[in-house]
Amino acid sequence: MAMDKQEDKDILDASLLKVPFESLKRAAKDRKAFVDEASDALGALCSTSGSSQVEQLEQLDQLVSRLQGLKRKLNDVGKQEADDALRCKARLEHLQLAGKPAKGHVIAWSKQRLDRVLVDYMLRTGNHNAAARLAEETNSIQLSDMHIFADVRQVIESLQQHDCSPALAWCAENRSRLRKIKSSLEFKLHLQEFLELVRKVSSW
Repeated sequence: MAMDKQEDKDILDASLLKVPFESLKRAAKDRKAFVDEASDALGALCSTSGSSQVEQLEQLDQLVSRLQGLKRKLNDVGKQEADDALRCKARLEHLQLAGKPAKGHVIAWSKQRLDRVLVDYMLRTGNHNAAARLAEETNSIQLSDMHIFADVRQVIESLQQHDCSPALAWCAENRSRLRKIKSSLEFKLHLQEFLELVRKVSSW
């Protein structure tokens, strides 16, 4: 019985670190892709030495615009990495301090873990306002994944309004993962988008 409880505790603690760690890995992958894209753009510029001066100036303008866009994307990735690193730090410190309950403090220790689980449950069941309030009252905002569920909420609300664009954008960002699990979500969304278009045309 004691071993089962320890296994449950380990599973719960592992899930606390999984989300920010996976997000950090994805941000590092995005950063590498943007840096590679910038390198390719600079390499392409070197191969245009035989072009006319006017063409070279146009290509320089295009390059500057492209690099500015990549800079903005890298800044966004950097902010995401910083936020995820803070979440990892806060959660590691939380787990280190939590440890095993001190003698006579089992109730307080259990309540802290229960509050964390309740916030997660509320987020997963769509009770975002209640989850945000409980997380704020229990000082566990950094231990919750409200930022992720906020994005999910936006996608769901758009789908309820027959708008597939945010969901398709999410699919584009996570296409490799969807392929790994052989998900047909993106196809179904495109199909739904087509049906919505047909519905609008037929109502004219």
